[in-house]
Amino acid sequence: MSTHAAIIVKTKDGIYQGCYLHFDGYPSHVAPVLKSDFNTADLAEKLAGMGMVQSITLGGFITPWEDKEDVTVVFGATIEEIANKMSVFHVYVFDQSWTYDLVPIVSGRRKSTWKYRGHKLEDAAPAALHVPSELKTIHERPPRK
Repeated sequence: MSTHAAIIVKTKDGIYQGCYLHFDGYPSHVAPVLKSDFNTADLAEKLAGMGMVQSITLGGFITPWEDKEDVTVVFGATIEEIANKMSVFHVYVFDQSWTYDLVPIVSGRRKSTWKYRGHKLEDAAPAALHVPSELKTIHERPPRK
């Protein structure tokens, strides 16, 4: 199963552009990669300008979608607009620095009326990346019976 994410950048023109990340979109994987390898506006904008990627890994390695015919960069006036178009749960935004948020799940479905809160990526080891407790409880699976 894939963990989808949106990587969004506020451009110099003040609009947002986004890239869909298909695999490993959870914070403990993506945050260290973004902080170390896509840590400037130019690098972040190049990544977001790819439109759709399979994965990103430390060292700045990107696995693009080579077999997709219509890879499209998503543009929007708001972060929420782009994330909703991509139907993702994890959202990373570069606007002078990286921030993240998770789209809440209500009754097993993405909540379409959420507002981006922009939590700062911590300067911590990947395993210790801070996820606010209210977000952890939203995404926990119910115990198996």
